Amino acid sequence: CLSGGEDRPIRLVRHALELSADRLTESAEGLACYLYGRLYSHRELPEIGALRQQTEPKGWQPMHEPTHHQAGGHLLRTLCGHEDWVRGALELRDGRLLSWSVDATLRLWAADGAPLATLRGHEGRVWGALELRDGRLLSWSWDATLRLWAADGAPIDTIRKDASVRALRAWFAQHNALEEDFEQFLRTRHSDGFAPAPERG
Repeated sequence: CLSGGEDRPIRLVRHALELSADRLTESAEGLACYLYGRLYSHRELPEIGALRQQTEPKGWQPMHEPTHHQAGGHLLRTLCGHEDWVRGALELRDGRLLSWSVDATLRLWAADGAPLATLRGHEGRVWGALELRDGRLLSWSWDATLRLWAADGAPIDTIRKDASVRALRAWFAQHNALEEDFEQFLRTRHSDGFAPAPERG
């Protein structure tokens, strides 16, 4: 918990350490990464900014969003199930949660954090995912595939990453996805490394 008698930067660092305690008992090697990630939302504070510069992991790309639960917030529940780094998560329109991981799986969770389903099929780390207008799910992976899933996580189809934009558009249409879904995918995949092949001719 946070003590009101301490300066804010000290409270935030203490909270960041408390949030990471279970991981740090296994290995202290990730201490710098946890501090760097959990203090992201408070980087404008001079003391926190200086600490993050000192703890920035070598070779990391600049961060544009938090990568860990942020210090200073209220932790409601820890969702356990993934076996490696969680790459991202989103809240679906019906209140469920979808997460994806370097462990090559996606997971569906109830709004209260209860596990619902594990989506298996990718053979490499999952880079990103989104929800279509009709509730189906899309994911793309290091294994060079894009996968379509039913709302409950059942697999529907797969297309390779090296397909052209034209082929991807036809694939979306084949599965009755809306044009807005395709455009959203094109916008999202730029930041997640899923680039369709250039058109020829």
